[in-house]
Amino acid sequence: MMLAITLLCLGTIASLQSEFPPSNIAYPDILFGSKTPYFVAQGDDLNKLQDHEIIQIFGIFRHGTRNPSEDDNNDMKVLNNIKKNIGSKAKISSNDRQAIKNWVNLAEKNKNLIDQGKIDMEHLATRLRNNFPSIFTNKFNSAIHKVLSSNEERAKDSAVYFLQNAFPDTKIKKKNVPAWEDNDVTLNIDKLREKLRQNKNKNNPDSEVNKFLNGDKMKKTIINVTELLNYNSTFNYKDVKAMYEACRHDYTRNIEMSMNSKPAWCRVFTKDDLLNLEYLDDLIWNEKFGYNSHYGDKLGCPLIMRIKMSFEAAISNPTVKAVLNFGHRSNLFPTFTMLGLAYDETRLSADNMDNMSNRRWRTSFLNPFSANTILILSKFNNKFYVSVFVNENIVDLTIENNKTCEICEWSQFEKKLNNFILKHNSNNHENNGCNFGFNITLP
Repeated sequence: MMLAITLLCLGTIASLQSEFPPSNIAYPDILFGSKTPYFVAQGDDLNKLQDHEIIQIFGIFRHGTRNPSEDDNNDMKVLNNIKKNIGSKAKISSNDRQAIKNWVNLAEKNKNLIDQGKIDMEHLATRLRNNFPSIFTNKFNSAIHKVLSSNEERAKDSAVYFLQNAFPDTKIKKKNVPAWEDNDVTLNIDKLREKLRQNKNKNNPDSEVNKFLNGDKMKKTIINVTELLNYNSTFNYKDVKAMYEACRHDYTRNIEMSMNSKPAWCRVFTKDDLLNLEYLDDLIWNEKFGYNSHYGDKLGCPLIMRIKMSFEAAISNPTVKAVLNFGHRSNLFPTFTMLGLAYDETRLSADNMDNMSNRRWRTSFLNPFSANTILILSKFNNKFYVSVFVNENIVDLTIENNKTCEICEWSQFEKKLNNFILKHNSNNHENNGCNFGFNITLP
């Protein structure tokens, strides 16, 4: 109960920000990029449509907080040797030294959901059910509630915990959660990246990611940590990354404890070090899925076709009330680019971090654990409207003539989608149109 109250209060603090994504936060030392706790990004805007009849909700959800990957766990093994060899003149307190000496990696199975991930998905479902009771009735009905998940256990588990709280009178088992097909390119983003050969520049030395890794900011962070621990040799980036992974995974594993006593490896970083590491995360995901990617918004093209089809069907025959998709970071990033969200006029680069403190592409707020993008089709005074919520923050959508709206008329939103689809259909020679040559179906 105490944890629930704490998270509710912290979520309210985040929601008071007037911009999206927020430009600052009451807790600057826990902005961990794509492994940020959900409450940091959580808004409080789901009640914005109280006067509207809700026709359909179309949601894309990232799984909840998970264990580290196998690669991260392997990388963190180096910390067992480092903690034994911290210099006697390390510039840390005796408490910090002891915390590092006592550290053990508590991670278990590869990338599986942990308790905090379960809690976040349950609470998110409860807030949606409370705000949209006509959609989340007590009984789950597969004819009107369409659910799809990736095949990964963490996504399926997230779906189960969400659905059990969204529909409290229905017991839902993991084996009954439908998984998307391999050729469902609306959701299987890796399939599209493979088709587009997105990975061909993975080791490009001219990429902004590699430039930042070899630049002054990251060198300074590595030197800072080396000097702080008075280590007998200079750390490399892999060592520092292992410390960072231990820091952010340990923090999100037990948020309430971490807020009272900082996890061991978080103690080796200054605020500037953490900001450097966060910015690197932003560069990585922007280059992979965002506006620095040649294929950025194209990856969301099949999904936008499905959203359009789903809302059109709901307007003519309002049978399906909810479309709920449970997946990964890769499912959320294309929702931002296809809708034109989190776009910075100044391109993120390796050498302009100091000028980008108010950047919109900030992964900590866009894509933390349990991140979500929810599109809502509603009706008011016999007119249809569309609103978009990112992590429960309602967002401004740019429509025709650079006008913006939070609650947009369907005709305006539909035109935005049609223009997007038309743009990519005109590039037919490059990617076989908006659908990449695949058949896009209703959910």
